[in-house]
Amino acid sequence: MKNLKANWYLWLFPFLAVALTGWLFWDYLQQVGPKIEITFEEGSSIKPDKTQIRFRGVQIGTVTDIAISDNKKMSWCTLA
Repeated sequence: MKNLKANWYLWLFPFLAVALTGWLFWDYLQQVGPKIEITFEEGSSIKPDKTQIRFRGVQIGTVTDIAISDNKKMSWCTLA
């Protein structure tokens, strides 16, 4: 029992590591923005990670993913 009381500080490092991991995860969640999906009738010139979407002159995001609808008439773009 005496040895356990003398080495309490050994548990300090794992506790700080878990606290730091939790803080970094929380910070990451705060920095991630909302996921925006837009549908277009014509999406042939849209390229992932290159096409920027603007609305009323303001850049709202960059296309990260493109999907084609089941009937192949529309394309869904995911923005980041």
